[in-house]
Amino acid sequence: MSTKRSKMIRYAMITIVLGFFVFFLVSCGKQEVTTYKDLETKIQNTQIEKTRTLLRTYLIVPEENDEAKTSVYAKITAILANEAITDPDGFLDNALTQLDELALELSLTVRVPDKEEFKQEVKSGQLQAAKESAIDQINDYIEAGSLEDYQKELIDKAKVKYLAKLETTTEAKKLGLVRRSGSSCTGATVQSVDEAEFEATQDVYEVVYFYTIQTDRYRLQPAPIQFYGFGNGFWGHLFNNFFTFPVGWILMTLSKLLGGYYVIGLILTTLLVRTLGWPIYARTNDMSLKMQLMQPELAKLEAKYEKRSDPESQKAKQMEMAAIYRKYKVGIGGCLLPFLQFPIFMSIFRAISRLPYTNGEVSGTANWVEGLNTKIFGIDLFKDRTQGDSLQMWGVIVLAVLVVGTQMLSQFILQRKQKKLQEESQANIPAYRRQAAAQQNETQKTMKYMMYFMTLMMGMFVLSSAAGLGFYWLIGNIYTMFQSYVGQKRSAERLERLRNIHAK
Repeated sequence: MSTKRSKMIRYAMITIVLGFFVFFLVSCGKQEVTTYKDLETKIQNTQIEKTRTLLRTYLIVPEENDEAKTSVYAKITAILANEAITDPDGFLDNALTQLDELALELSLTVRVPDKEEFKQEVKSGQLQAAKESAIDQINDYIEAGSLEDYQKELIDKAKVKYLAKLETTTEAKKLGLVRRSGSSCTGATVQSVDEAEFEATQDVYEVVYFYTIQTDRYRLQPAPIQFYGFGNGFWGHLFNNFFTFPVGWILMTLSKLLGGYYVIGLILTTLLVRTLGWPIYARTNDMSLKMQLMQPELAKLEAKYEKRSDPESQKAKQMEMAAIYRKYKVGIGGCLLPFLQFPIFMSIFRAISRLPYTNGEVSGTANWVEGLNTKIFGIDLFKDRTQGDSLQMWGVIVLAVLVVGTQMLSQFILQRKQKKLQEESQANIPAYRRQAAAQQNETQKTMKYMMYFMTLMMGMFVLSSAAGLGFYWLIGNIYTMFQSYVGQKRSAERLERLRNIHAK
């Protein structure tokens, strides 16, 4: 039974870490179906086709002269293939010069008497074609079926704004040097749209570029914090209503009560929520102490049945072992205690993730971010490392290093405590009888590797998330070390008390 229990604890720890890993992937793994470069190519192809059509009207080619028509088409195709339409005037001057030379070569007539008027006609046609294509691309960019209601609302509002902006554009130059940040957890996140730069732009390609950035930001961002009533999906949002919303409200309220400083509200809320989980931590610590008290009796039991492998003896051994576990009130529920902390920790994680987007943009939601000062030492806790200057970038990197460092230190303290308890519990047991200790060592080794893996994942998450999440983890790690210190100080006293209780 001891072996089964050891395996159960190991599997529980693996399940926790794998659950965190899956959550990480689900949170960050949304991929774009279409990229900006795809849209840019479609618009450019439409623009080039319009240019080809207009350039073919520059020369008069007799209907019966198939050879001349083929030559003109080939020349226009070659011009469009070798020239980038980033400088319309230069491009058209070069194109018309080449067509004039072809006209002399093939004895063709130039249809357009005024080249400047023709150039304006071509540029106007290019612009109109690009606009029409851009409108189509914006309308078809994202399938509405893959979006939540709040995302649909935000994207529809953005669509109206960007389509209106397209009507005022006066240029359609291909932006060959534009590069977008991705939407991943492996590094960069979707850029924020610079409103001033957007308002100043006059280029069709830039409007579509800004639209895709804005749309991806809406598509990837979490929902704003709100309470879902009975007529608005109450039963489908129980975790939100009973955990995330209350924690988010406390975070917002404390921040505003304390001068609007988000960092103070974040610290106090984290401490408050972590303290609510302290009784669970204390019960888990009690279970560890009880396991320590049980070791001598388990060792005696192993010695008693060492040479008795018949089914009847093994059944008796199982019954006596079960009696020991009942005596110390250690059951499977003790192994599940850490899972009870998960909803508490996830509630503040989700509240911190969603608070920056609770800005009143979605119908029926409040504006909780108004009046909040979200900066500390020049780092904006609402932004990630890509959404600001170099100070923001390096601030988040330093924050990630601190989170990983404090997490590893916290694990070291916990492992040292567990090792000390184990040594004390095995002190009076002969080395050759320490089977339970060997099983615990195997479990602890598994836990250690799992914790290292989770620490690495946590560091990656901090690098790809808003700085506030990293700050929350940093506070939480420091609190965990304090919790371990207090627990270790009280363990000796608690152990003696438990020994007296179970000695009766």
